Amino acid sequence: MMTQNQLQIFLSRVINAQCDLVTNWLSIGFIHGVMNTDNCSIAGETIDYGPCAFLDKYSASKVFSSIDTHGRYAYSAQADVIVWNMAQLANALLPIVKNNNEVLNEFNELIQKMPSQIRSLWLKKFGKKIGITKSTSEDLKLISGFLNGLASRNEDFTISFRKLIEEPEYFKSVDADWYNAWESRTSDEPDPFSVMASVNPNLIPRNHQIEFAISSALNSNFEPFHRLNVALKLPYEKNSKFSDLELSPTDKEEVVKTFCGT
Repeated sequence: MMTQNQLQIFLSRVINAQCDLVTNWLSIGFIHGVMNTDNCSIAGETIDYGPCAFLDKYSASKVFSSIDTHGRYAYSAQADVIVWNMAQLANALLPIVKNNNEVLNEFNELIQKMPSQIRSLWLKKFGKKIGITKSTSEDLKLISGFLNGLASRNEDFTISFRKLIEEPEYFKSVDADWYNAWESRTSDEPDPFSVMASVNPNLIPRNHQIEFAISSALNSNFEPFHRLNVALKLPYEKNSKFSDLELSPTDKEEVVKTFCGT
C-alpha cells in the first residue's frame, strides 16, 4: 500500500509527465483524437491514438476524429482535457486518501496549478519554435501573432515554421509588423535559426501520406509504408529523396476525417 506522501508524489509526477506530453503534441501539431481517461497513460506516453492526425493548415479548433462530433478533443482543447483527466485520476485515489484534508488539499492544488503549468511549457516550446531560447510572458503576443497569421492566411503549420528558418523574408512580405517585432526580439539570440531547426520538424506523418500507405498496403503494395517509415526516422533532416512527403495535401488529397483504424 502506498503511503499518502507517496500518493502525492505519484500524482505530481504523472501530472508533470502529461503536461510535458500534451505540450509536445501541440508543438508539432499532433491531435490525439480520443483522449478518454483510459487512453491516458500514467507513464506519460502516447497510447491508443487510433483516430490521430497532424495539422496541415493551422486551425486551433481543428478536429479530425469521426467520433469527436462536438470538438471535445480538438487541437487546442487537448490542454483542457488533460487537466480534466488528471482530476479524474485524483478522484480515483481519494478512497486511499480517505479523509486526510492535508492530502486532499495537496491534490486540489496540483490540479489547480495545471493550466499555468501547461501555459509555461507551451510558451517555452513555442518560443523555441520561433527562435527564442528563454521565453517570457511578454513573448506570448509574438507567438500568438504568428499562429493567428497562419490561421488567417490558411497556411500549413509545419511548413510555415520551417519557412521561418529557410525563407524568413516571406513573413516580412505578409506581415511586416510581426516580422519586425520578431527580428528585434531574436536579435540578441546567439543562433535563433539553429534553435528553430532543432524543434521544428521538416517532415511529419502527413495524414494523406498515411492514408496512401494504408490504401496501398490493402492492395498488397507495402512500398509506400516502408518508404514513409524510413523517411520519418530523421524528421528534422532535409532529404531530396523524400521532398514529396513534406508537401501539404492538395484539396483532393486532404484528409478531413480519421477513424479508430487509422
